[in-house]
Amino acid sequence: MTGVTRVAGLPRHGEPHPLGPTTSGSVLLDIGGADGALVVRTDDHTVGLEVEIRRQGEPWTGRHVAVREREVAGTTFAAALFGPLPEARYELRWRDRRPAEGTPVVVRAGSVGEVGLPRAMGSAAPAHDP
Repeated sequence: MTGVTRVAGLPRHGEPHPLGPTTSGSVLLDIGGADGALVVRTDDHTVGLEVEIRRQGEPWTGRHVAVREREVAGTTFAAALFGPLPEARYELRWRDRRPAEGTPVVVRAGSVGEVGLPRAMGSAAPAHDP
């Protein structure tokens, strides 16, 4: 017995997260100095999936966030939000796909960057770590 209790109705790690939309003013970012943040825009059908990030050249450690529905200024879109992140070059990947390389992005100190990360519906890739 591991001592871990599973709460009925909650997703297991790696399963889609049934989160409601995030509205304007409900997200607070602690950035500035050497830290920035990154908004990862994606397709609507990815809400609840997870995006993983790593510093370029470093191993994948599992640092991830879920894609949420975002409501901003009367517009709704799907996005994941990473922050705070030290200024550096990073790579992104879909957590369930596990390719060796990710999509390159740059995070700048004191700012919120934005990048697109599309995901084709129905496509799949092997789920293994490099």
